[in-house]
Amino acid sequence: MPELLAKTADGRTCVLKVEGGEVTLYHERGVIGKNLVRLSGFKLSQVVGVRRETGVSPYRSSEKLTIRYLEEGEEQEVSVFSRKVEGVGELHSLVEQDIQRRMAALKGAQMEFRESREAHLNLLQLDLELAESLFVLLEGLHGKGDWGKAGETLDQVMRIDAEREALSGVPTVRLGFEGLRSHISRRRPVELKSEVADALDTLYRGVSEASRHSPRWFSRRLSYLMVSALYRAWDGRLVELVGREPRGVDDSLSQAVGEVRELVLGEAGVLLPEPQGFEGVRRLLYEAVGLLLGV
Repeated sequence: MPELLAKTADGRTCVLKVEGGEVTLYHERGVIGKNLVRLSGFKLSQVVGVRRETGVSPYRSSEKLTIRYLEEGEEQEVSVFSRKVEGVGELHSLVEQDIQRRMAALKGAQMEFRESREAHLNLLQLDLELAESLFVLLEGLHGKGDWGKAGETLDQVMRIDAEREALSGVPTVRLGFEGLRSHISRRRPVELKSEVADALDTLYRGVSEASRHSPRWFSRRLSYLMVSALYRAWDGRLVELVGREPRGVDDSLSQAVGEVRELVLGEAGVLLPEPQGFEGVRRLLYEAVGLLLGV
């Protein structure tokens, strides 16, 4: 690996080496039988910039090589002067190439994470829409069912599910809805309700399982909390629809919504207002997804 014989600004003879992924500056000590003593050093991966200059005091006839690096969050630099132009060029080129390589790798990683993040958030939004459509289907079966509306809702369910399955780079819970079409055409509300409930349960369990495997860029627990909050909100709405006593404050729903608000604040820097009632919870969840997609 290259090394450069040079001088420091205070006149000491020194050697700058790049070897084994480290940049090290040595200075000569002694008069007779000189030896090199380590003056400073840092990893090549810490370097953030390198610069060549000429005509700089106090050695205007030499080339000045400056390497900037980060140490404990603070930017530092080391500078040497040398008349060995080829050696300066070789070190400058080596360090510059390493910086460019790391920048390219970082850009690639950022692009990968951005695409992965967007895919997971798109899946979250589709999971919310799918769950809502299934709950709307259940809601429409109360009392004298509107079978025409049920068919339209099922069309929406299948469209959303097709969009989910078309997402690339993200695993989805596979759901089948052809049986629902048969139950609607034959007007079998009991069987239809049972199969919709099974689909909702499968979706919920899939999101819950996925929440245990969080990627570095995003807490997948947020997906679980948001789907959980939607399910609890709809559960309360359906309980009231069938004529039971209102359950009052749902502590689990309040806790889930509170965690969603905190996580969105941390991710997007926006504190969503505390929701009021069923519609308030729904608005908060979809607004949360929109904010996260904009990060």
